[in-house]
Amino acid sequence: VKYVGLLMPGAMALAWVLSIDTEAHPTPRQRARRVATDARPWIFLGCWIATFLATSPYAVLDPVTFGRHFFFQLDHLAGGHGVELGIGGVYHLRHTLPLGVGWPVFLLAVPGAVLALRESGRASIVLLAFPALFYASTFSSHTVFLRYMLPVLPFVCLFAGFGAARLGRIAIGRGAAPLLVAAGLLVVVAEPAWRDVRSNQLLGRTDSRVVAAALLEDAAGDGTHTVYQTGAEWGHLQLWPAPQYFEEQVRALSGRAITPERQIGQDYERLQAEARRDEAATRRTTFVLTDTAEIDSGARPEYIVMLESELRQYSELRPGVRDLIEARYEVIGHVEGAGIGAGWYDQHDAFYLPFIGFGGVTRPGPDVTILRRNEASPPP
Repeated sequence: VKYVGLLMPGAMALAWVLSIDTEAHPTPRQRARRVATDARPWIFLGCWIATFLATSPYAVLDPVTFGRHFFFQLDHLAGGHGVELGIGGVYHLRHTLPLGVGWPVFLLAVPGAVLALRESGRASIVLLAFPALFYASTFSSHTVFLRYMLPVLPFVCLFAGFGAARLGRIAIGRGAAPLLVAAGLLVVVAEPAWRDVRSNQLLGRTDSRVVAAALLEDAAGDGTHTVYQTGAEWGHLQLWPAPQYFEEQVRALSGRAITPERQIGQDYERLQAEARRDEAATRRTTFVLTDTAEIDSGARPEYIVMLESELRQYSELRPGVRDLIEARYEVIGHVEGAGIGAGWYDQHDAFYLPFIGFGGVTRPGPDVTILRRNEASPPP
């Protein structure tokens, strides 16, 4: 949501244009003169640029890296994020916005916006300018994180509230009992309100990965045991590698970068690796982490952490690993998380809690199973 500031000048420009008195400036030349002599938009633009540079100084200090990362974000938005969910203009309208505020509230926002435009056209256009520009900017995107629509939700609620007030007034004017209208509004907000309460209750519980990490640390956290985790790294238990893992990173990053432009980034990564190496040396529990390439090369770690959830691309269990588990490993611990088959998830985000539907959910996080290599089992 931090990128929405890039659209602010457009929304403010529209608000400013609508504020021009067309009767006092009836000709295009007079309006152009008004544009040139009004200091307010230029002050806003200057403040916007200054704020951007103050909060993103490396846009000036390292413009090459800034440009590379900026265009990466554009490519990422256009190209998608793993699972194909369609374009943002359709997906957010079908899922993000109505599920974010609840279908009744979302549907109320439509007549609310229409009524607001009829009653106060210019002011309503100003209010609609930013969410409309933001929604349009995400329309063709194939990366559709639900959180991308957070800046739009307050405007949906605003127009839903306006619609509820106006429709309620119309209903009372036609003879409906005020208490009945109030009860109807309570029904409208009941589902999203309950969902917020239930979601917060679950978020207040310890994540399954934290519980499982504590179990594994007690069993094998002396820095000598090998561990492999299934699924994508964004969902893994936060296990600290042994210091030598970071030492290898430091050595790999100590040479010259491929190009001079990448040297700053490489130096920063080396400093990160050095700091993590020093931190790992102070940790009470560490592990020798095994990656997928090592598994494919025949490595057989002492422990496997199997992560299961409805987030498909973050919880994939490769067939070879499944066969290996069935042949050589035994379960020594299990922690239930959000469970399998529960609720509706944002499939692009590694947020291990359903957006709606909390039946069977114990705590945030995937279901975690800890397995230990059974030395008595025959090789696969």
